[in-house]
Amino acid sequence: MPMVKNRKIKTCQAPGDGADGLCGKEIPDDRHPSAKTCCAECSRKKKQAWSLARVNDPEIRERMHKQQKEYRSKPEVKARENAWMRNRRKDPLLKAKTSAWQRKCLYGITSERFDEIFERQHRKCAICEATEPNGNGWNVDHDHNTQAIRGILCGKCNKGIGLLQDSSEVLRKAIVYLEAPGATNEQ
Repeated sequence: MPMVKNRKIKTCQAPGDGADGLCGKEIPDDRHPSAKTCCAECSRKKKQAWSLARVNDPEIRERMHKQQKEYRSKPEVKARENAWMRNRRKDPLLKAKTSAWQRKCLYGITSERFDEIFERQHRKCAICEATEPNGNGWNVDHDHNTQAIRGILCGKCNKGIGLLQDSSEVLRKAIVYLEAPGATNEQ
């Protein structure tokens, strides 16, 4: 029969709803040794609070930016990052994984949802109907005010909309300009 050590059951010491003002949830034995005082939920909440504070505090943001810039300026770090980028561009599986991760982080859509939207567009650009992305892959176009996804665009159409400031009014003026019969404003 295997021997079992008698361990003292640890409880979460983070502020919470318990009678003593603490969380009080049991911390499982299989948690990482550094998880001495917090359960997984409280640990996650602390990390989220710290991340929000870091993003919202201009001093912390500036200090982090300076540290990252300093770190990335080291020749060995630059070489490692450049090699990673070269490999990422060459390896189709890694490129697809990176694109899927970026879509999930930036727009909150899964690969399945992306494919569903793209399939509805008959796997073509929603504007020019190109079947090739002509750039760094297909782009998820979204409304910058509401974050609602409008469709999937090729690189050129996505850049065009961006350069026109996502404004239908500017686009209308551009259409009028393009359709004018050789008119110039010179006098």
